Formats: sequence, structure tokens, C-alpha cells
Amino acid sequence: MFKTVLLKIDSILAKVTTLMLWVIGVPFFGALMVEVVARKVFNHSIFGVYEMEGFMATWVSMLGAYLAYRNREMARLGFILQRLSPRWRVRLELLNKLLVFLALILLGISGVLFVTNPAVSQQTSISYGLPVFYAYVGIPIGIFLMAFETLLLLLIKGVDTLEQDNKEEVV
Repeated sequence: MFKTVLLKIDSILAKVTTLMLWVIGVPFFGALMVEVVARKVFNHSIFGVYEMEGFMATWVSMLGAYLAYRNREMARLGFILQRLSPRWRVRLELLNKLLVFLALILLGISGVLFVTNPAVSQQTSISYGLPVFYAYVGIPIGIFLMAFETLLLLLIKGVDTLEQDNKEEVV
């Protein structure tokens, strides 16, 4: 039951994150392209685009990093793991995931402390007057999403993903 609930939450988070990436990513790249054309063709910059891009870039990068991590699309040194026996591979993967989980929790807490710091939480953007908190809160959210995925790898999905990666490559 607990396993099913966690996997359902994982699935919902992935779908919501994918939707958010579309909602944020399309205007992000669209505005960037319009700004480049405006500067190159008309020699004029559009007001507030760079600030808006800064807000969106944080969210696109952190949510994209979570989905890449979830889908096992991050870079890894699989050729080293292939040289190990299955027993040592599982041990090394377990140690790796525990260390990654610990690092992500510490980074997430640090991110929360950063965005709740009065220097950030009370600061407003120059062009739009919006609190910069909205831009930076994507950092701890993305980190905690990756920590949740690491926890699922440790508890449910299994840490030895090298064999799964090889099966996916063959298919």
C-alpha cells in the first residue's frame, strides 16, 4: 500500500512537472527568440525580457534537472560500474544514492534558508516589481523533488539501475 501511494505520487509529480515545463518553457524560449530578433534586426531590446528570462530560467533548469534525474538521463560512469561484480555494484550504487540523498537534503535546506532570508524574500525585481522569491523558490523545489526520487530509488525502485539502463539501450 505504502509503495503504491509513493509510486502514484511519483507519477503525478512527473506529469505535473512535465506540464509546468511546457507552460514555462515555451514562453521562455519564445521570448528569448523574439528578444534576439528584436536586438539583431531592429537594434532594440524589449523591456523586461531579461528579467523575465532570469525568473523562468531557474524554474526550467531545476524542473528539467528533476525530470532528467527521474528518467535516468543524467551523465554517469557506467563503464566503471560494469567492471564490478553485481554484489559490489549494488553496494556502490547504494552508497552513491545515500550520499546523493544526504547532499540533496542539505542543499534543499540551504535553498529554503536562502529564499526565506529577508535579503531575498523582501527584494523585488526592477522591471516588474515582483518578489524575487518567486524566481528562487524553484531551486529548493527542484532539489527536494530530486531527493524524493532518490528516496524512491532507495526504498522501492532499487539502486542497481545499470542493468535496467543496458536493457533499455538494447531495445
